[in-house]
Amino acid sequence: MESLSPVIIKSKMRKTYKSNSNISISVQLKGKAVRVSFDPVTGQGSEFTTEDAELQKAIEKHYRCGELFSVHDDPVKTEKKASTAPVSPITKVKVSGQEDAVEYLASNFGISRTKLKTTEAIHEAAKSNQIEFEGL
Repeated sequence: MESLSPVIIKSKMRKTYKSNSNISISVQLKGKAVRVSFDPVTGQGSEFTTEDAELQKAIEKHYRCGELFSVHDDPVKTEKKASTAPVSPITKVKVSGQEDAVEYLASNFGISRTKLKTTEAIHEAAKSNQIEFEGL
């Protein structure tokens, strides 16, 4: 009988930064200026989410943090499973075109429509959520 390696759970901190307006900021990361563009949220301003601890520190050092935008912590558990773990089945969804696919992903998975502008981006988002679109 084949033995499975144990499941290793690492705890990461996902942080979401929210603003009442559509913004982008510049921060210093490893000695270089990095542009952070917040994603627009319909009727709610904009937001940016990351699990990168170094980027989080840089954003929180920004002189307008707490004034122009606020920080929201979202604890996330990531699991590293044994390689023989079963693969989640892919759900096939029939759509009439790109607009239907974008609407499905936004409605069912909360994916920002601004991140789904190309067919490639739609397929990547669908794949990461175990979805395959038929008719796209």
